[in-house]
Amino acid sequence: MRGLGLVPPLDGDVAVSPKAQAEVALVSPEGDPVLAAGQDGLGRAVAWTPDVAGRWSRAWAGSPAATTLWGNALSWLLPPRETGELVVRVEAVGESASIVAENHAAWDHVRPTRAVLRGPDGQRQEIVRAPAGPGRDRAHLKLPLLGAYVVQVTQTTDDGAELRGEAGWVAPYPAEYREVGADHFLLAQVATAGGGRVLGDSTEAVALPTRSISARWSASPLLLILAALLWPLEIASRRLALPRAAIALPLRRCRPQPEGAAGRQPDAAARSTQASPPAVATTQRLLEQQRARRERQGPRAGT
Repeated sequence: MRGLGLVPPLDGDVAVSPKAQAEVALVSPEGDPVLAAGQDGLGRAVAWTPDVAGRWSRAWAGSPAATTLWGNALSWLLPPRETGELVVRVEAVGESASIVAENHAAWDHVRPTRAVLRGPDGQRQEIVRAPAGPGRDRAHLKLPLLGAYVVQVTQTTDDGAELRGEAGWVAPYPAEYREVGADHFLLAQVATAGGGRVLGDSTEAVALPTRSISARWSASPLLLILAALLWPLEIASRRLALPRAAIALPLRRCRPQPEGAAGRQPDAAARSTQASPPAVATTQRLLEQQRARRERQGPRAGT
């Protein structure tokens, strides 16, 4: 970030989360990382969450801030130049590392050398070294913690001067976290256990089956839903009392009629003129009582 002051605005970025070993240099107003850097083993990496084509970083394209930023980033990514007589490097192998200190100017004799390792927890420890060749020392380390390590090597020359060398690296995540790609052996085991097969082409996933497939389906959910719908109707049939007219009307409509009756139904006026047998008997009885009363009274004058 050297040489940067105010930076141009950005129109967007990809939301990510920084790793524990990463150093976040720029953040968005929402707190998302915009620029992050870190060391992975012996290498270095930079993550820039906006784009570089101008879709979200159009204001950066022609600004001096972009030139300064990417110049600093490329200078930081490039390996440092080996200066001086003492050269220190780290050879990482798996979860362990080897620290090599070389001084080609003193290949014919051994100089007093001291190495100190600083781990991610901030603790310092002396490193036990062993000669590995002319002017070369090597120390094997087992890295107990993940994170950044720095080793500092100091040599004392014959005239009492001190030569210093420094190297750093980051212990990466375990190997299983760095595995990429498909585990074909595990896929074959899963397919065999389920009675399937591993597809070699993505088009096979949408291909029609070569034979019909049948499967059993439990009717319990459907029966439970049907019982829940019929339960209120069953309770209503026992609790509610319908009028007799409402009950007799459907029965009367469903009663079969004699042949030819459909075309010979009397109208309302004709049905009203027809008297029922009890009504006729009552009328005749009243007429006979009136006739008998007249006979007892005798004929009247003027009648």
